Parts: sequence; C-alpha cells; structure tokens
Amino acid sequence: GIFALINTVVICIFIRNDDTAIVRANNRDLSYILLVALMLCFLCALLFIGQPDTLSCIIRQTVFGVTFTTCVSCILAKTTIVILAFSAWKPSSTIRRWT
Repeated sequence: GIFALINTVVICIFIRNDDTAIVRANNRDLSYILLVALMLCFLCALLFIGQPDTLSCIIRQTVFGVTFTTCVSCILAKTTIVILAFSAWKPSSTIRRWT
C-alpha cells in the first residue's frame, strides 16, 4: 500500500525531471526498471490475500519471483556500474583503455 504509493511518487518525480543531470547520472533506464519492479514487489503482497487455489498459488509465486529477481538484478547492475566507474579512474587501470 503505502510503499507502492511512495514509489509511484518517486517515479513521477523522475519522469518530471527526466532531463536533469542527476537523473541522467543515475542511469535512467535502470532506475525506471528498478522503481517499477519495486512497486510491483510491494503490490505483490496484495496477491497473497485470500484463500489460495492451485492457479492463484502458481501465479503468486511466479509474480513474486520475477519481480524480486528483477529488483535484485537491477541493484547488482547499478552496483557493478559504480564499481567499474570508480575503478576506471585509478591511474593504473586497464579499464580506461576499453572505452
């Protein structure tokens, strides 16, 4: 509920300030994917309300698994990008030659 609403507000702020340097530096596309996946993760808890049957149980587990995996993957990708960016600026870095 409330976390999905907060997440929606953040998405709206990102969309409204799409061309600013902070949003561009924050890897726009990956941030949008992460925010949408987080919102779906928060809303996924609503799927677990009610009496489960076979179909709804499969759908609940699949939706939660996909959204949670997407969130973790986006966080890992953002972390890797930051590590590569800081590693490239070391004087003895070989990463600089790749770019």
